[in-house]
Amino acid sequence: MSKNKGYVHLVGIGPGDAGGISMGALQAIQNAEEVWGSDLGPPNRERHFLRPYLQGKKVVNLSGYYEQQDLPREYFYSAIPRRAIHLARQGRKITFLLSGNPMVWVDLTNTLKQQAAEGNVDLRITPSMSFLDVIWTNLPFGLTGPLQVRATLIEDPDITPYVDCVVGQIGDTGTTSGQGDFDRFVTNVKRLYPLHHEVFVTGSDPIHAEISTAKTTVAELSDTLHNFTAGYYVVVLPHLPGPGADA
Repeated sequence: MSKNKGYVHLVGIGPGDAGGISMGALQAIQNAEEVWGSDLGPPNRERHFLRPYLQGKKVVNLSGYYEQQDLPREYFYSAIPRRAIHLARQGRKITFLLSGNPMVWVDLTNTLKQQAAEGNVDLRITPSMSFLDVIWTNLPFGLTGPLQVRATLIEDPDITPYVDCVVGQIGDTGTTSGQGDFDRFVTNVKRLYPLHHEVFVTGSDPIHAEISTAKTTVAELSDTLHNFTAGYYVVVLPHLPGPGADA
């Protein structure tokens, strides 16, 4: 695409405070004319360290979408990128601020990446630190061996090869709690692991990068996740049991 065409520039603003944002991301914000974002004010609270970088720019605060309780998040996760693509094709140059690192996060970014691959939008990405970087640092040091990130849901009843520690799910408590995917994940964990099997849940608050950790069992996993305070989390199931373990 030519330089005169519009684009969407995804910029990661890190998992919380100013310590998690990259220099490249700050430079991208400084160079932007139009900035979109959802962590710019209520109800998501505000990242105050961004204020100096937004002065004099056109700012589109998307936080209002999160107040629409009657609409599923999947709706505006689809609507927002469609609107951005439409405006970019009309010549708008949009710098889109995203929590964490846009290289590893959610449906919204996946839609933009797919459309870019099909040639429908000029998409640029400047990464930053992800929520996972923060979460990994709080995993119990006694968990040795490789961490294997599997699909969001454990579907395969014969998970091989066996590793010392398996990351069973990466999620957002604001979107998965109480929904079908969440419940199916817990059901599959109970099918694959003994109910007394030890489970760690660790997560990060999306604004202040505060870390929460809970130690529980497979039997109590559902209640633990429903009551978990961090916005983004991982479920860690150490020492995957071999074939024939009691479910």
